[in-house]
Amino acid sequence: MTPELRCPSCGQLNDSALEECANCSFPLHLGKSGVAASAELPAPEPAPVAPAAPAPPPPPAPEPVPARPAQAFDPNIRRVRPVRPRPPRSPQEALQLQLWLVLGGIAVLIIMYTAFKGFQQNNAPSPQQVAGANEEMQHAATMARGELAKDSTNVNARIMLANILYDTANWSEAIIHYRSALRSEPDKVTTLVDLGVCYFNLGSSEEAVTLFQKALSVEPNHPVALFNMGVVRESQSQFNEALEFYARASSAKDVPAPMLQGLAEATQRVKDKMSGAPPATGGGR
Repeated sequence: MTPELRCPSCGQLNDSALEECANCSFPLHLGKSGVAASAELPAPEPAPVAPAAPAPPPPPAPEPVPARPAQAFDPNIRRVRPVRPRPPRSPQEALQLQLWLVLGGIAVLIIMYTAFKGFQQNNAPSPQQVAGANEEMQHAATMARGELAKDSTNVNARIMLANILYDTANWSEAIIHYRSALRSEPDKVTTLVDLGVCYFNLGSSEEAVTLFQKALSVEPNHPVALFNMGVVRESQSQFNEALEFYARASSAKDVPAPMLQGLAEATQRVKDKMSGAPPATGGGR
């Protein structure tokens, strides 16, 4: 069997005796060596391999850096910071700032005023109640105290308050205000008499007599002073003097109508005591 050659150009198998490929006319024989196409070419020799380079030695380890000792924080050390200038405000921003400042000031004033008024209301003394006073008397006493708070030398307000305390049997407090009024008007007869009655009702008969006598030294025929002198003497069982004062009071001018009946009852009462009837005491203003 004749050997066949493969065409190196088109791959067609041809008879080895042929010089050219029957398909593509490519020469089948290369020179005298009879070497066939690329299928029979010797394999190329491998490239020489370079010897591996030795590995570089490892770098030396860095020397340890000694740690810095910790320092305590000193608050007195001032840390300098760069000063950054503020950008200038525009006229509109400046106006807005002024408006906010004005509104804030007004708001603060309103809050302070409201707080002050609330403090005054919470700490204002309540009207002092007069024991035994009705609504009208309490109203008058409150007005008198208000006037005295404005002017402590107001004699009329002082006497008004003292009279209300007298009428409600608050004798001790009434004495304080009567005495205060007498420091401004020491010869005011009605004040002397009312003060004497307060002392008599509290059991100080001699102090009452002293005040009634002073009133009679200013106005000898004062009917109320005479009547009350009779009451004191009657309480001291000095019936003859009591009848004398009752008689002088009955014959005085301008005797109040309610007192006339009181004088008649007091005169009869003293006469009953003198005749041995059960004693009774009374007083008048």
